[in-house]
Amino acid sequence: MLNRLRLSALGLLSLILALSVAHAADPSPEPAEQTAARTALEKAYDEAFEATDREVFDAPGLRAKLDAFLALYPQDPAASSFVGNYFYYVEAIDLEQAKAAWTAFANHANPKVKAAAEKKLALAELIKSPIEMKFTAADGRAVDVAALRGKVVLIDFWATWCGPCIQEIPNIVAAYNQYHDQGFEIVGISFDKAPDPAKPNPRHKTAEGVLAFAAEKAMLWPQYYDGLHWNNVFGKQYGIQGIPAMFLLDKRGIVISTNARGAKLAREIQRLLKE
Repeated sequence: MLNRLRLSALGLLSLILALSVAHAADPSPEPAEQTAARTALEKAYDEAFEATDREVFDAPGLRAKLDAFLALYPQDPAASSFVGNYFYYVEAIDLEQAKAAWTAFANHANPKVKAAAEKKLALAELIKSPIEMKFTAADGRAVDVAALRGKVVLIDFWATWCGPCIQEIPNIVAAYNQYHDQGFEIVGISFDKAPDPAKPNPRHKTAEGVLAFAAEKAMLWPQYYDGLHWNNVFGKQYGIQGIPAMFLLDKRGIVISTNARGAKLAREIQRLLKE
């Protein structure tokens, strides 16, 4: 289960919180069979994570295991985390498959699962149209995604505190260096939290701190910063529940992938530049 923290903010932390709340509300012991079934599904998810890294993810196989678990335990406290992570995995493979999965869970008996699917379906409606995103970057640059029509654009929802985001940076930088002159642009959306003088935390960053981090990593593209963490304006607008979320836009401004990570990023950029 630990590995999935690298993929989604819904990972282990959400599961721990869900379980603690459930047990606090209901002190009765959980059936051993349910615990064992959850552990088995967690193992399947760990294997799916590794497979996603190798781009040989068996989406139908994991879906069958997820469906079997939910058929027996639809109200399991980890259900929404399992479904949320499944969405994330499938988005890494194909957006149309992901949309089908979102639809399939939209009427689930578990209200948290249903809510997660409904948020994704709202995103599906939103990204039918070209992305509209306009702001002044942390370094003062004016950014208007609509003005980038005709180019391939990556919108990278990330944060300096996010381990998976940091792991992805070399891949993104390499893509930028290779394809920028051919018409590839990147827009960064920082989920960093503004420091609170009353509660110092080294993970929290000012706009200047984010810019310094970006400069150190050779991230030359503009960065949006509002210091609102998970209440980030664009994060809320696009229903971002886990980062990195990497929206890749074609030349029309249409999202063709919400999870363009790893080797997939360069392949898709190459394909879209030729269109």
